[in-house]
Amino acid sequence: MKVTLTPELEGFVANEVADGAFETPEKLVLALLELYREKKLAYLRREIMIGVEQADRGETYEMTDEFFTELQADIDREMGDKRRAGDEQAPHQPTGTGRLEAGGPGAGAPEQVGIPTPSR
Repeated sequence: MKVTLTPELEGFVANEVADGAFETPEKLVLALLELYREKKLAYLRREIMIGVEQADRGETYEMTDEFFTELQADIDREMGDKRRAGDEQAPHQPTGTGRLEAGGPGAGAPEQVGIPTPSR
């Protein structure tokens, strides 16, 4: 695999290696990928535990055709509202509660728990 870095990131990597923080650029990239993977797994474990705790409290949904029809109608309605408002942001974001809620980035979103996400 070949990865192209911006000049700024190339400079960062070169400085880290020159400062002795890492022996090679490859070792720095491997360490960063491992850290990313660990954070992502920790985030997923937290979300699973939230779901387990909700299930233990009886906060569950029966996944019927009617449930999915209502969910799709809610999403369609919110997407229509967002399009009219000129906002193309996704209508449902994780909130850290394990529930789908409308609005901006949720407390459990990867970028909010320290997991870097690519800019678009």
